[in-house]
Amino acid sequence: MATILIVENERIVAEDIQMRLQSQGYTILAVVSSGKEALQKIGEVRPSLVLMDVSFRGDMEDMKAAEVIRTQFDIPVVCLTAYVDEKLLKRAKITKPYRFLLKPLEDEELYDSIEKAIQEQRTMN
Repeated sequence: MATILIVENERIVAEDIQMRLQSQGYTILAVVSSGKEALQKIGEVRPSLVLMDVSFRGDMEDMKAAEVIRTQFDIPVVCLTAYVDEKLLKRAKITKPYRFLLKPLEDEELYDSIEKAIQEQRTMN
């Protein structure tokens, strides 16, 4: 099973995602509220996947953190967003996430995205 780091600035949303994933057997290594915190935690917990909210008040530091996670740590990132507009989509595409998921999250889409990202990562390594 995948080990996951959740990056979500809304505590209730983060707790909901955590509970849903744990009920499916995933291990949640940590829940943090910013890309900066994610980068600090990643060396410590080494997740197999990062779920990251990319609608963080337009903060480019979080977008850059997602890119660093993918490029320097070679960990797939699944981006979550509450809305999609052209500007956010353009900025987020720079990070080359495995997938974008629109909130509210559908369980099957979430689980499928995680499994496919992990499988793809394993075949590339």
